[in-house]
Amino acid sequence: MSKRKMENIKKSSCPDSLQMAQAFLEGAGGKENILSFYNCITRLRIEVRSMEAVDDSKLKEAGAAAVFRPASNQVHIVIGPKVMSVAEEFQKLFR
Repeated sequence: MSKRKMENIKKSSCPDSLQMAQAFLEGAGGKENILSFYNCITRLRIEVRSMEAVDDSKLKEAGAAAVFRPASNQVHIVIGPKVMSVAEEFQKLFR
């Protein structure tokens, strides 16, 4: 992929990416429930304080293709190719 295309992808944090990030934050139990997060190529991976605060149905309504709980305090939200722009917006919500 060319550098120009990569720059366009990075700049394309469109409003729906922000809306998804806000909804994922709410579905994950809010800022106070999130210990850390990062993204891989298709997923937003979140370490949480309490799994009871995580609402899978809210995450799916917000656009998650799937939600996995691989460990007692981890939630993986499968987003797909938009994960980078959603993760950028998610990060901004923590500033």
